[in-house]
Amino acid sequence: MVCEGGAYVSENCSILIGIPISRLEVLRAKMTMTDLLLFLFLTSVFGSALVHEVLQLAKAMASRKWLVGEAEIIRASTEKRGGRHGGVGPLVEFRYWYDGREYQGSRLVFGSLPKSTEADVAKLVARFQPGSRWAVNIDPQRPQDAVLQPGPHRHNWFAVCFLGCITAVTATMLVKAAWEVTVHYSQSPLPAQPALERQTTSKPQ
Repeated sequence: MVCEGGAYVSENCSILIGIPISRLEVLRAKMTMTDLLLFLFLTSVFGSALVHEVLQLAKAMASRKWLVGEAEIIRASTEKRGGRHGGVGPLVEFRYWYDGREYQGSRLVFGSLPKSTEADVAKLVARFQPGSRWAVNIDPQRPQDAVLQPGPHRHNWFAVCFLGCITAVTATMLVKAAWEVTVHYSQSPLPAQPALERQTTSKPQ
């Protein structure tokens, strides 16, 4: 049977474009599997970043109750971050003392600082002159962990909210793609098994 445009129509063919339905199902299955792998990858990436930011936020909130000590600024400068196309960030190194021992640290805040212009970063760094002394919050359980500006900041909350939304979207699309793959393969007919020929042997006379 032939429809308009010369497309052959049968039980195994598509009326619209004349492509065998079996081939369309294969293409659809490949696209669905590709979507599944893509959203699995994206969910893993954004989920890992979300976990990291949540841990940073929790640590920032806990740092408010840490022991307060005194730190001496050793070095304060700007540094390139993010490779060739990255921005500029502050680098503040300091030393402090806890339980008779000297430690060194460089954590200004918890989490990643928002992108700023080089002038803004230079203005921030200028506050931390080498030799000046600042209050520092020290983790009594891990004295090597210390921060000059304790507590969460706006960028901590923004990062958690943003990554949480992105992770929720990719996870939803992942579940949708997984469901479509499950439905497709559950509805796919099993290949026909060849009938076994019965072998007969004649009895010797």
